Amino acid sequence: MRKYLAFSLISFFILASGCVSTYEFAANEPKAELESVGLGSVGIYKGNKFYQLPKSSNGKSYKVPAGNRIVLVDRINFSQSSGYFRMSLSCSPSLTFIPEKDGSYLINSYLDDKSCYVELVKSRSNSPTGLEREHSIRPVRRLKKG
Repeated sequence: MRKYLAFSLISFFILASGCVSTYEFAANEPKAELESVGLGSVGIYKGNKFYQLPKSSNGKSYKVPAGNRIVLVDRINFSQSSGYFRMSLSCSPSLTFIPEKDGSYLINSYLDDKSCYVELVKSRSNSPTGLEREHSIRPVRRLKKG
């Protein structure tokens, strides 16, 4: 749990610092579409570098590099004020997966009273719900101490 918290905090501070590059696709690099239906703003780790993903014109979808494993980070910032009371929550849940070329995915992030979560599913027009489980999802490996 502490390792996850440390990874989330590191991701949050990198994002909050403004020192983040926007991912730029190489010519002919395969892409997948990622639509956000949750609270967060999405970024990726590719290799050992963190990138912000530019939003499309609709403000809810992103292009991500396809064909290789990436780490997806969904930054959630929630703030609410009422009179003298102010509540602010931040977290950065993450997962790793291999986007398929020209694939389409939905990412959802949410908060409950104890934690924040991220979930990812594949869009499939030929399934009864229009969605399908993404089988390449794995937890993010944490750095070892020492």
